[in-house]
Amino acid sequence: MHNKLLAKTFAVLEYIAGSPGPVELRRLSEALGIPRSTLSRLLQDLTTAGYVSKCGYHRFESALGMVALGQNALSHSFLSRGIFDLMVEKQHELNVGVALGGIFQESVFYFFRTAGADSGETEGIPYRCPPSHSGIARLILALTAPPAEALRQLNADPQEPALSDADLAGIAAAGYCVFRQRGLNIIFPVNYRGRVYGLSFFGIPADSDRMEKLLFECSLLAARITRLLNN
Repeated sequence: MHNKLLAKTFAVLEYIAGSPGPVELRRLSEALGIPRSTLSRLLQDLTTAGYVSKCGYHRFESALGMVALGQNALSHSFLSRGIFDLMVEKQHELNVGVALGGIFQESVFYFFRTAGADSGETEGIPYRCPPSHSGIARLILALTAPPAEALRQLNADPQEPALSDADLAGIAAAGYCVFRQRGLNIIFPVNYRGRVYGLSFFGIPADSDRMEKLLFECSLLAARITRLLNN
């Protein structure tokens, strides 16, 4: 980013938004490499604008303005063309969870994720997870990233089974991914303006006798969403 002040402002917003609790000024300065005096001025402006709130001595957290910014962006994004309704419809029709997400800054962000079948999850709440825990990341990285970079991100968690070049090549050749995590996940690509996103059917029992039908339905829905987005 050419504008250094703008780059610092975004870095502060992204760090605070991604933190599970209030952030101390000292920790923010150490993490971002920005002097405290510069941070103090930025945070004062962001607090005045309503994007950040001060919640103690040199402690800051996301304010309602940041929440509103994200919600407005999502509700008016390119996905708001009846696509959410299609995913919820498929969830109820097939009794599976349905999600659509992409990768940003080495995290998987969900535009939308329905409740999984037989789960108490809340519908429609976007959230993020590391690539090593996501079938959507496996598909996107296998299709778009150099193998070394894809494996670096996908094998970052030593607790997860390691993937190989052959695994990535198999996913790329098939054009879709089946991922085992609390049951089976099926993921097909959705292409929009040169970027690849992932559509997932998840929460499928490992012994399901509907895999053929679900593979067909997921591929059909991914193609339909792609057409809607690009028309």
